[in-house]
Amino acid sequence: MSIELSKVWFAGISMEECRCRSIDSGMRSLYSDFISLSEISGGTFSTVMKLETETNSYAVKIFKPDNFEEDIEFEINVNKKMDELKVTPKMHKTIHFILEGKNISYYGIVMDLYDETCFSLLCDYSFEYKLLKSNGNNKCERYKELYKDVVDKMIEAYLKSTESGEICMDVKPSNFVVNSIMRESDEYIEYENMKLEDMKSIVNKFNITIDGDKRKRETWECALKEYNRKKNMEVSESIENIKHDVKIIDFTADWVFSNDIDSEQLELVKNCLKNNGFYGSKTYLLFIKTFGMLLMFITILERTKIDDDFKYILIECFKPYLKILKGDDKYTSKFIKSITYYFVFKDKDIRPLFQTYSQLLTKNKNLNVIKKLDMFYTEIQNIINYKLE
Repeated sequence: MSIELSKVWFAGISMEECRCRSIDSGMRSLYSDFISLSEISGGTFSTVMKLETETNSYAVKIFKPDNFEEDIEFEINVNKKMDELKVTPKMHKTIHFILEGKNISYYGIVMDLYDETCFSLLCDYSFEYKLLKSNGNNKCERYKELYKDVVDKMIEAYLKSTESGEICMDVKPSNFVVNSIMRESDEYIEYENMKLEDMKSIVNKFNITIDGDKRKRETWECALKEYNRKKNMEVSESIENIKHDVKIIDFTADWVFSNDIDSEQLELVKNCLKNNGFYGSKTYLLFIKTFGMLLMFITILERTKIDDDFKYILIECFKPYLKILKGDDKYTSKFIKSITYYFVFKDKDIRPLFQTYSQLLTKNKNLNVIKKLDMFYTEIQNIINYKLE
């Protein structure tokens, strides 16, 4: 097997080209301490792999070969912008795999590996809350705070991402990843290289229980080790000592609107909205961001199976962002309010209003960009159908 490595340029991005028999063998050539490559998840446009090396673990997003190169180019460039804003897992390299003898190319992004998706963590927090609440355990309230913190961090990452010049509307919780970082106790005692007399002094100062032969050093070490363990447990029981680091991971071209004021795409969106009933010409970007927020709100609400206590947390988190109330666009405001009420309070059937409004905004089918709004409405319709099942 011959493997050739060289630096090439693709879409203005420094990319490593790798000629190999398989992606696995390509990774072995790129990482001398390679251990394994395994699939984490798969989607329509890409597959996410876990790359294990002797020194680190990474996530590798592999774009499927049936995608158009311009779409892959677009997503890599958007990821680069988001990386600069620190709202996506840190990018380490981009790779072009050329499979020998198969005439197939794959493109991949190597980035930091995060613990899990926000969807998974929100479901866990919701489950733990219900379990503790059913047993009368007042520690259940802690999970409400944790849940709210994750949602707040998702919103924060989304709003920050719009500074890139792109607005992504595919912002369901499975497209966010999170690390839950536990802060260690500030009272940790580094006893390993401490003199025995100093150890005894600290034990006496903090009234630490001694169990064993006081003539032996290990007895005092065990006492201080147990003290550290208990202090870390006390820290872990407190909400303020858990930090959620949330990032966005999916910027598929079909779901992203450019908010570059000079872009042809933005002008098409703006003109279409104006021609189809949305007259707030200064708020068309707010329109797009608000609908992204609406989809995030609905998918969290419906897919994480939360109870009424959590619904009001979500309302509190999203309420400032689900408003357009700008002059004459009252119909959009009515639509957002009605669809929110439908999902939160099981209000009257929203489908007639939904269909009327979607037709109003998407009737001009000759504009390719409006297909993105069609995708948005289709996703909302799928959630409505899911709710009705």
